[in-house]
Amino acid sequence: EREFSELNKKCKAWQRLEQGRIDKPHEDNDCTHFEPSHCSSCGGPVALQLLHLWLTLFHLNPDATVITNDFVAILLNDTIGHMKTLRDAKGVVVKDIAISSKHGSIVVLNALRTRLSSCQDINCAEMLGKILQSSTVNNSTIAPFAELARDIMDQY
Repeated sequence: EREFSELNKKCKAWQRLEQGRIDKPHEDNDCTHFEPSHCSSCGGPVALQLLHLWLTLFHLNPDATVITNDFVAILLNDTIGHMKTLRDAKGVVVKDIAISSKHGSIVVLNALRTRLSSCQDINCAEMLGKILQSSTVNNSTIAPFAELARDIMDQY
C-alpha cells in the first residue's frame, strides 16, 4: 500500500506539472485515499478497527450521522493490497449506509452510479448486489438501487 501511495503521489505531481501548476501536494483536494498508519504491517488492522468503531457509532443514530462524498469514495476505493477482511468490512459499511440512512443512501447511490457508468468498477457492482440482496430493506429504499442495476445491465 505504501508503494501505491508513493506512485499515486508521483502521478499527481506529474499531472500538476503538465497543467502548469506548481502548488503543493497538500493543497490537492483528493481525499479518496485513507492511510491510518505509515506502518505497512499495522495500517490494515488499524483501519479495520476504526471502521468497526465508526460502524458501531453509525448504528446508534444513522440519520444523525454525516455521510460525505469523500467518505463514501474512500469506502468504494478498492486499493490493491488491502486485507480481505478490510475490503469485506468496507462493503458492509457501504451496504449499511445505503439501507439505514436516507441521506447516506443518496450519497452511496450517486457514487455507485458514477463509478459504474464511468469505469465499470467490479467492486462497486458487488456492493450494489449486496445492497439489492439485503432482505431487511423496504421497497422504497431499494428501488433506486434496483433501477441503477437495470440501467447498468441495459448498457451491456
